[in-house]
This record gives sequence, C-alpha cells and structure tokens, in this order.
Amino acid sequence: MSETPEYTTHNYDAVNNQIQEIANREKAKTTHHKLRSKRLFFIYAAISFISIGLMAVLLSWAYRIIIDPPLEKEIVRPEIIEKEVVKVVRVPLSSSVSDLETSYAGPKDTNNEGNKAEVIRDVVTNYNTFKHINTPVLEDNGIPAVNTGWKYSSSDQEYPESQYCYFNKYQPGKKVPLFVNIAEIDEQDNYVNLVDRSLSYEVGVTQDVLEKAQEYCQWASR
Repeated sequence: MSETPEYTTHNYDAVNNQIQEIANREKAKTTHHKLRSKRLFFIYAAISFISIGLMAVLLSWAYRIIIDPPLEKEIVRPEIIEKEVVKVVRVPLSSSVSDLETSYAGPKDTNNEGNKAEVIRDVVTNYNTFKHINTPVLEDNGIPAVNTGWKYSSSDQEYPESQYCYFNKYQPGKKVPLFVNIAEIDEQDNYVNLVDRSLSYEVGVTQDVLEKAQEYCQWASR
C-alpha cells in the first residue's frame, strides 16, 4: 500500500496586508507633498507678480518725478476786446513846429492855409464778434461754454480776417476764470490746433476733454 505525500503550507495574508497598508500610506504622503508643493508654488508666484507690479508703479513714479516732471500751472487772466476803434487825428503839416495843430475840430478849408498840407486818413474800425455755445456735457470739467471770436479789420469785410476759439475755465475758490485758447485760424486761413500735452498740464484738463471742447468751435465758412 502506497503512502500519501505530506506537505506544509504557509499563510502570508497578514504580511501582504501590512505591505499594502505601508504602500497606501507612502502614496498618501507622496500626494500630500505634491499638493503642498503646488500650493507653495502658487503662493510664491502671486508674491512675485505683486512685487513686479509694485516695482513698475515705483519706476513710473520715479520717471514722472525725475525725468518728466509736471509743468507748473500758469494763470492766464482773460483779456477780451469786444470792440477796437482806431481814432483818426488830422494834423496839418507846416514848415514850422509852432504851426502844428494837435487837435481836430472838424473839416477845414485848406484854401487859405498857404503852404500847409493837411493829411486826412479814413477811419478804420477793427472789431470782433463772438459765437457763444453752452456745453453742459463739459460743465463738470469747469467748461460751461465755448466761445469763438471772429475778427474783422473793417465793416466792409464779409469774411473775418482771423478767428480764435477759447473757453473760460471756472475753478473753485477763484473769482477770475482761466482763459484757455484751444484753436485759431490765422490770416492765411490756416487752422492752428493749440491743444497739446503742455496745455493739458497748464489748465488741469485732460487732452481728450480739450479736443471735445474744440468740436464746439463755430468757424466762419466762406
């Protein structure tokens, strides 16, 4: 009768479970370290962006103060001539100084004046007319209205000799408004734009607002 073979078996389930738990724990630690590293990366990136932004602000401020300082404001008092009249004084010319007359009392008869010659010139009247337009959209900027002046050298002119556009800027606490000339048309009929960065600094109004005010200028058309 043959004998049955004998053999011994071992149960390693407990060991396998412990190894699996150790592997899971190490995996959890690895995941935690990765999340922590990502969080630190985002924190450092945010700090870097903020630092770069502050440095850009400081550099621009230093450029403004050192290299390109703002211009000092100059108060320009308004001087508007409504009408300019050139008066004519008739002066008879004589060979002696004592015979000169410095006043004019009306027409004279020169037939009995001998060698006196009388110089008579025509009266020339220079005057301006103004076009006034209210600007409620610009009133918050201290510009309640825009004015355009048409200058004539005589009453016979149909078209003005020159033109200019301006406004009076009213400022809190000041009785006298600031006269600001923004454009003009010279005697050669050339348009001259006076709005630039320098004028914007002087009057304390942005260049966009000054250009908006130019749209209300009333130029004469031929």
